[in-house]
Amino acid sequence: MDLAISTSEIDITVAIQAYGHYKSGQYKAAIPLLQSILDFEPENWQARLFLAACFFKTGLPMAAQRAFRTILQSCPDEELRLKACQAFQFVNASIASEQTPIPAEFGIWAEKLAAPAPNIEHIIT
Repeated sequence: MDLAISTSEIDITVAIQAYGHYKSGQYKAAIPLLQSILDFEPENWQARLFLAACFFKTGLPMAAQRAFRTILQSCPDEELRLKACQAFQFVNASIASEQTPIPAEFGIWAEKLAAPAPNIEHIIT
């Protein structure tokens, strides 16, 4: 991404650190910084776009999918929506092509949701 993160509500060093972590491939380190920006500026679409990318890069495709979808549905900036749309399509293709595990936020239900579905013939007979 050729964007930078700007912020008006919190110390700019948080945005600089988040962007630095992202550019150096330290995605896990960038996530809490980006989330702190969004705590104060929920409509900071640049930070949300970087957060979605960090989620994907750290193996959280479902979280990335949700973040990109939020941008697609709510962001007024056409360029950011276009970037989110392209990334959303990529994430969806990635999820469809792999057996993506159920996200950890599903807690105890993750195991039940991941269980193979019973054979349909067994259900209807």
